[in-house]
Amino acid sequence: MFSNNKNEQDIISRIIANRYEINLVKIELIGDKIYTGKGVIYQNEDGKLLLKFFSDRFYTSHEQLINFFDNCKIDNTEGGILSDYYSLKGFDENGFEYNCKRLSFKNGQDSNLSYLKLMSSLESNREYGYYTRVIFSGTYSIPENSQTDNQTIVGQTFYYTDYYKIWELKLDNRVNIVFSRFEDYLDLVVITNEDTKIDYQYVENLIYSLNFVVGIESEPIYINIKNVGYQLRERKNFNKINSMFSSPLIANHCYGDDFTKNHTELYYKYFQFLQNNPETLLKFIHKRIVSVGRSYLYALALILSVQIENICKEYYYEYYHSDEVFNIAIKECSELIDSSNIKNKNDIIARLKGMVNKNSNRQQMSVVNILKNLAEKNYIDPSLIKPWKDLRNITAHGDYYKDDGNNSSHIQLYKDVLLCTNLFYQLVFHLIGYHGFYSWKSYEENKLKEYPICSKDS
Repeated sequence: MFSNNKNEQDIISRIIANRYEINLVKIELIGDKIYTGKGVIYQNEDGKLLLKFFSDRFYTSHEQLINFFDNCKIDNTEGGILSDYYSLKGFDENGFEYNCKRLSFKNGQDSNLSYLKLMSSLESNREYGYYTRVIFSGTYSIPENSQTDNQTIVGQTFYYTDYYKIWELKLDNRVNIVFSRFEDYLDLVVITNEDTKIDYQYVENLIYSLNFVVGIESEPIYINIKNVGYQLRERKNFNKINSMFSSPLIANHCYGDDFTKNHTELYYKYFQFLQNNPETLLKFIHKRIVSVGRSYLYALALILSVQIENICKEYYYEYYHSDEVFNIAIKECSELIDSSNIKNKNDIIARLKGMVNKNSNRQQMSVVNILKNLAEKNYIDPSLIKPWKDLRNITAHGDYYKDDGNNSSHIQLYKDVLLCTNLFYQLVFHLIGYHGFYSWKSYEENKLKEYPICSKDS
């Protein structure tokens, strides 16, 4: 709700700590009379807004005593508080107006000092220099342009002097995003045209897209959307606990702006996919993988293999090709059993036919079948199919890799997790239409590769 100038850090820190304050140099407190003075609107420990009101009239000790015993009702005393509820009209040092339609008297007066609780929303005619803002707490490794400075300027509407600009990207002709950092906070600011409508779902997709590109599970502590309102969240971010699940692109790099273009393109493609598919499960699939990656390796292996299976059945089921040779064999076998004297042959035939009908049920489709057909189209690397099969079979059946006493089983599990991480990202890249570099994960080294992958003939 604030922008500009040197006080930015203090103001945001107060918001985060529930110590939000507005100094009002002129106040009209309107009840059965109009009482003038000055004061401060602030937040208590519970986040409730209160008014600390200094009346222009000084109250005598006798009047204070009457106020205390008569619950703040003074008969026919000039300047006294006569009603239980009031409305506020105040002005800050810059001349901006603040209004609240209903306040209640909180306790007795002390000299000319009173405390009131704001019972309805606080409104202001102040125009702010940005439209939407999200603040995260914690240290993030996010892409940095090679030409960064301590001053962030975007057009005429957004100006910070105390912020360190990290990353700026353009979502479309109407929306720009600027990431800035100060102290232990990451600030996401959305600059839009006046007629551009933004709601909480739009902001949530911005957050999901950041999580995907950076490979984290974050939760903002503060969201403000112009003309919609703000949210203060008490729960802190999860990113303080590292996940073993790696991001699709490394953030700390020395490749400069050209490499950061890949981050921008990936962010844009993922965000547009979420916007165009509001009911998509993809954002939750990613969240599950990152979340469980904070626990231990075997849990990550299980969830990663399962979520790859879910992606194939949810988004790539059309690449399942039924095995006609197998289907013909099942049919011939069923006819042979039907002409025999085998007991319970009807049950056996029903089970055999059920194997043929699997192609009509997504949940029973063979994921290996889908992956092989995707590999034929060069959408995924064929070498990644076996690691997924090994990971899925072992985690599903409670088995484990053979151990030679040198921790080799744990190492092999980790190797397959890294390779399946590549498979996961390749499936997502094709789904959202991303073309560019990404960070290939392997046990020996992480290296840059390009997607789409090269065809077999190239």
